[in-house]
Amino acid sequence: MEEYVAKCNQCGHIMTLEKVINNGAVVFTARYKCPNCGKKCVAEFDKFYDLDKPELYDLDANGYDPDGFDADGYDREGYDPRGFDRMHIHRETSTSLSPSGYDWEGYDKDGLDERGFDREGFYKKTGERYNEEGFDWHGFDKDGYNKYSIDRHGNHRSDDEQPLSKDNRKTLISVIIMALVALGIYLLLGRGA
Repeated sequence: MEEYVAKCNQCGHIMTLEKVINNGAVVFTARYKCPNCGKKCVAEFDKFYDLDKPELYDLDANGYDPDGFDADGYDREGYDPRGFDRMHIHRETSTSLSPSGYDWEGYDKDGLDERGFDREGFYKKTGERYNEEGFDWHGFDKDGYNKYSIDRHGNHRSDDEQPLSKDNRKTLISVIIMALVALGIYLLLGRGA
């Protein structure tokens, strides 16, 4: 499991998030208890964008955040926002699969998430860790940038590091080939004279 950090709302202490609920969705939910002041909070963040800037929600006296969920992500009836209970049984189907066919971790009966990645992070169609667009299970390309050109630490890729699109690569290759052909013709005509 990847580690993420949060800054305590009460005392400012930096800590590692204790538990990440990851069902293959874009939003991570994590709980933490500040080792410095004891404050319990819940953190939510978009794993493709604001890894280092989670939204923090203080828990009330009963242990619930403003949306009515406890530090483990369950409401007063014992269900998470997707309808799974603490035993990972779905409220509507009374099985381990939701009505859409995905389990608590976000995988279907074939072991694939809705994007086509398996539990080990391999993409079914390519058989590799990257999908057709070149992004891995976490949404990062081979250079470590997501679709917003931001790396795992929140740094933005500079314009000179931006990868070329397929159309731009084809155009660049065509221009280079035409230049080489023109150079070849020039050299042939220049030698013949």
